[in-house]
Amino acid sequence: MSSHLPPGTLIAGKYALEGLLGEGGMGAVYQATNLSIGRRVAIKILNAAVSDREDVRRRFELEAKAAAVIDHPGIVDVLDMGQTDEGEPFIVMEHLEGITLRALFKELRCLTPGQAVGVMAPVLEALAAAHRAGVIHRDVKPANIFVCARPQVVKLLDFGVSRFGQSSGLTQTGSTIGTPRYMAPEQVLGEDDLGPEADLYSVGAVLYTLLSGRPPHGSGSDLSMLARVLNETPPALATLTPHLPPALTSLVDTLLLKDRAQRPRDAAKVKAQLLAAVPTLDTEGLFDVAVRTARAAALSPTPSSSAAGLPPRRLTPGGVARVAPAEPTLLPRPSRTPLVVGLTLVGLLGGAGAIAFLVQRPPEQAPLPPPPVELVVPAHVDPPPPPATLTLTLLAEPATARFSEAGVELTCNPCTLSGERGSRRVMRVAAPGMVDTSVELIFDATRTERVVLAARPVAPEVPFDAGVPAKKKKTSRVLSVDEKNPYE
Repeated sequence: MSSHLPPGTLIAGKYALEGLLGEGGMGAVYQATNLSIGRRVAIKILNAAVSDREDVRRRFELEAKAAAVIDHPGIVDVLDMGQTDEGEPFIVMEHLEGITLRALFKELRCLTPGQAVGVMAPVLEALAAAHRAGVIHRDVKPANIFVCARPQVVKLLDFGVSRFGQSSGLTQTGSTIGTPRYMAPEQVLGEDDLGPEADLYSVGAVLYTLLSGRPPHGSGSDLSMLARVLNETPPALATLTPHLPPALTSLVDTLLLKDRAQRPRDAAKVKAQLLAAVPTLDTEGLFDVAVRTARAAALSPTPSSSAAGLPPRRLTPGGVARVAPAEPTLLPRPSRTPLVVGLTLVGLLGGAGAIAFLVQRPPEQAPLPPPPVELVVPAHVDPPPPPATLTLTLLAEPATARFSEAGVELTCNPCTLSGERGSRRVMRVAAPGMVDTSVELIFDATRTERVVLAARPVAPEVPFDAGVPAKKKKTSRVLSVDEKNPYE
């Protein structure tokens, strides 16, 4: 069967295809309607070129099995599965509109603590349910986290490489699957007994990226990334973002410890710790971006995709605008010594490198060759319009400082303020023993700004007839947001 089925094609006698949402080396995803009940769905059909590979079929079936076993609203619901008349497997999923966290992060460049915790708390709920069911996701990353426009929820995608119980039966002995910059060290080494702490390491890596604007081990090739995961400790988050709550930065650093025994294993407890460190969440702006992006996809000829883990191809009505996630990387397991002796690139898998590690002890068995990859060159698209509403986080030092606006005192420090693009607000900052300061805020980008108050000078003693010293004028300055340096 061709991966480009025309609209109107009927699958399993009840799913009428409406258009192509996305395609890749392993298959294609279509928007469709269940004619029996009139529900819009997304259908992923496995490519005939790889449908006879047992490992590919198993990975395909894992998505449906995970949804049924976990049964949680934070996971994309799989509604049905079967085979076409030509024998290609397919799965039917709920249709989502919105944007991946990866695409959202590219637009915002950095998230506030309230935004980052607000989007990751539902992910931890979904992981807690998965871990209770004995399922380890193994590929938690921004591209697999979906911020839905309707309804406004966050969902965890793609359990196609997950592990059920002691083994998924998916990979050969001595190999592992994952995305290098978010993989735990034990996953890089291909250890057989991965537990919840491996997924929670990935959660820590995602949080580190959202809060600091960069991955824990920086950027670079998959080869160099994997070597750093095994051999280097990332910079403490507080050194990059000193304005963040210490409880938050300490928790993220703990999630990224190389020793799996020192990491948390309970996703629900990690969620509770995050909410204790950042009790005020701020996800409204994130959902606004998802809604705007979904509307833009329905009105403009931009690439479109559904929440099914395949690259975008072309727009269809009701499509989902998103950045296509990279396929997870297939890696032969090195020996357990952390010293990497050599690295060799051996192929491509869905846009990500399939990497072989040449170490002191070679792997027992080579991995299967990757499936053929169709390179999709997206059409030129205009950048999305800037957000109409922006947030600016104002942090004052010393910690005793308080903000007021139009005579009304605010109880927060730091304070996260919202305003229309181009609007201005004047805040007054005061603290005991410090010089009061007036700050004019210009909302031209989302960022964090720090205000440091100067100590009030002590007036020298003067004779009673020396006159009264002139009153010191209060300072005033204008803050302008610089998108290139959100933590100036």
